[in-house]
Amino acid sequence: MDERLRLIFREEFHLDDLTPRAVRHRIASFEPLLGDATLAIQLAASEVSTAFAREREPDSSILFRLRGFDLLFRVEVSNSLSEDYLLTTEDAGERFLRRQVLDDSTDRWGVLGNGSAVVWFEKSRTAPTLEEVAEEPGLSE
Repeated sequence: MDERLRLIFREEFHLDDLTPRAVRHRIASFEPLLGDATLAIQLAASEVSTAFAREREPDSSILFRLRGFDLLFRVEVSNSLSEDYLLTTEDAGERFLRRQVLDDSTDRWGVLGNGSAVVWFEKSRTAPTLEEVAEEPGLSE
């Protein structure tokens, strides 16, 4: 992990069928910071939290962390499921789809863990154009 990435936000979510929605909602609150990366981050985080929610044990939770530096953001979602379990892939079905969504919506992603899993992904936002900067309130020529 890039040492410059600083913790922006950390929250524990109880795992149930509504967890992916709660995660998407929380990420949406960071849209001013995340900019054009917001939707991709919401999609990837929703897929990861859905995977954890479907395989949850009773009274389990996920720990969600948002880190960032400059225009790069990293999301980490951790749970007690094992790394081996999460990386088990079939050629078809939901687990394959989740990998494809992560491949398509993030710059990089992976799974870390020794006994418990941390799914992480990174997404860069595009730097604002001069026109976008000029449109911000309080700025004049």
